[in-house]
Amino acid sequence: MTGRPYGGRDPQQRQRERRDRLLAAALELYGTAGYNPTTIADVCRTAGVAPAHFYELFGSREELLRVLYDEIVTTTFDAVLAAVADQSVDPAVRVRAGLTAYCDHLLTDPRRARVQCIEVVGVSAEMEAHRRAVIRQYAEFLAAELNAINDRRPNPAEPDPASDALLATAVVGGVNEAMIDWLLLDERPPVSALLSGLTLMLTAVADARLNP
Repeated sequence: MTGRPYGGRDPQQRQRERRDRLLAAALELYGTAGYNPTTIADVCRTAGVAPAHFYELFGSREELLRVLYDEIVTTTFDAVLAAVADQSVDPAVRVRAGLTAYCDHLLTDPRRARVQCIEVVGVSAEMEAHRRAVIRQYAEFLAAELNAINDRRPNPAEPDPASDALLATAVVGGVNEAMIDWLLLDERPPVSALLSGLTLMLTAVADARLNP
């Protein structure tokens, strides 16, 4: 049985709406008060969803966090990919465009940045493994972009995949740590100031790697 329509909406549509409201509530609460002090009851109350309906959609508070985190990561990565899609543009320009898209997408709504960079850290062994996999995904993307820059050079540097992977991971970690510091400041400087510093770091790393 699929259930009867109610208020002009079928059960599947109502369930999708509840899911969207729960994720919006989680973004608000996890992105402001934080994950640890926020209970399922808090999320349900903010979303206007009964606890019984919560458990139809999510098995636990941590599962809700993971789904929210994955949505933030996916939309952020999509923004980065769109920014670097033009393969005719100089790779160095594309890398800067990708970094700009990354910062803009997360920091125009700092709740997204807080969830991605702070609230998922140390939640559980499973969540930590998931978070590390996302970091590797970003690092692999960055390493590929640096290799594209290298390939266009008249005298490309010798490839070193293992070192490049570690270097890219270090850069991704540096970007995240800078973003965390920005989020925790009582008086935040403009996003443009953060982006300028991160661009300098990325440019210096790329120059050192490609001009050994």
